[in-house]
Amino acid sequence: MKRAWKFVVAAVAIVALPALAAGQMMGGPMMGHGQMMMHGGGMPPFPMFLRAARLTPDQRKQVDKILSENRETFHQLFEQMHQTREEMANKLLSPGNVTAKDLEPETHKLDQLHQQMMANSVKVALEIRAVLKPDQIKRVAEFHQKMKSLHEQMRDLMKQMGPEPGEGPTPPSPPAQ
Repeated sequence: MKRAWKFVVAAVAIVALPALAAGQMMGGPMMGHGQMMMHGGGMPPFPMFLRAARLTPDQRKQVDKILSENRETFHQLFEQMHQTREEMANKLLSPGNVTAKDLEPETHKLDQLHQQMMANSVKVALEIRAVLKPDQIKRVAEFHQKMKSLHEQMRDLMKQMGPEPGEGPTPPSPPAQ
């Protein structure tokens, strides 16, 4: 269980690291409960990035300390987001009409929680980045670019395959003979 929490916290914390290593600020939405926090086209889990950095034992201890110090904050934010989504689902699934105005309190709260999550993620990512040496940051940036390229290749392959049966427009019937 402890290891699973490290993974979740680490995944959230590293959301900004590749972009920061490349000198950019990341963007993109947070995803729903049960999914890893990702941006853009999706990022590989944090342990892959750590492996790419090739942390020394001392660096690993420092990163573990950073993650453990922030675990409770992430846990609380995840829990609050989950509860707010449940409140929203209850409203959406209740009898009668539901309007966007009815969901504004939950939408506003989720926006605030997402902002808090991103702010904490960036803080943790910067703390982890400070542990890394320039050559390690370079390796992580190169790894990120390779993963991004692979993702784009996969997306292109899926486009080439076309829609699955039952998806998209139905092809015309062959002419009757």
